[in-house]
Amino acid sequence: MPTVNSGFPASVGWKNHRYKLRRLVSGTDYTVSTATGIFDTTPIDIWVSDDWILHGDAAAQTYKIIVKNASSDEVDTIYRPRIFFDGNSGLTTAGQSVTSGTSWFGFGSADSITDIDIESSNSSAQSSLGNNQTLYTIGPGIYIGFTHTDDASAGNNDEFSWTFSGHDPMNKADLIMDGTYTNWVKFPTEAGDINYTQVLPEGLMHRSFTLLGQFGAGYTAEDADTSKPGFPKISGGSLNTGISITLQGSTKESSTRYFDIVKLVDDHDWADTGSGSGPIFHGTFDSNATDGADAEYLRLKVEFEDDGGSSRILHENQFMRITITPC
Repeated sequence: MPTVNSGFPASVGWKNHRYKLRRLVSGTDYTVSTATGIFDTTPIDIWVSDDWILHGDAAAQTYKIIVKNASSDEVDTIYRPRIFFDGNSGLTTAGQSVTSGTSWFGFGSADSITDIDIESSNSSAQSSLGNNQTLYTIGPGIYIGFTHTDDASAGNNDEFSWTFSGHDPMNKADLIMDGTYTNWVKFPTEAGDINYTQVLPEGLMHRSFTLLGQFGAGYTAEDADTSKPGFPKISGGSLNTGISITLQGSTKESSTRYFDIVKLVDDHDWADTGSGSGPIFHGTFDSNATDGADAEYLRLKVEFEDDGGSSRILHENQFMRITITPC
């Protein structure tokens, strides 16, 4: 049965500012709590591009990444602030952070919907050791990157954990205010699932605009056709990976009677590793008196298209960034 979600934390809300992507400095921006096994000499890098990491009690929680040994090692568990998963305080449990019995992703030599390239990443992000580094989004505006380059060097239960408590990780962040609005919304998990953004802010109402959706960071749609470094990760399934984004309108903010105005992104293949743009996609909206978009309230519908047959199943609680710039 398809799942439909709206409001926080399915969508965290619109802001009229954003920040330049920045790799944080250990000891200055965060405190490392544990670094065992492979992470003792090659720690995980922490990156941020939004101040949602300070929301609620998120900054007081201890993030933790746990890996397991395999022919190609895997990230087994990710502990993160619970507020972005079900709106409650505290830390996620293992059951909330990953599908039971399934790892988040493996390490490898190419980025895909199941692996992260730690050997030859195409990302423009540079690790603390000076290598190209694929970033994985673990929450609204926070990413992790791995500095080791051997995909079979970790031990079972090697872990890396950190906390922002006692630090101001956004202190040196470069604020950008150029008229663009930013939101973070969860990727729908299975075919037929829908997540709605919160109502578009006044600055976007009845305006033509361009839209950009992106999972991950450190790359653009114009990067190489292969080894794109920003894929959301799956727990199973095959074939269908189409996602659509539709502008909707209503006469009441809390109404369930929103109507479709125009499809901005149509059945886009977010898993494409070939000639398509993969996990980065664009849409445009030309507002005029005949487009039917003069509703009092507008929002976006983010839908995993159900094309019939077998479909990918994504890990839950994976956020993508949506930015809208009015024309």
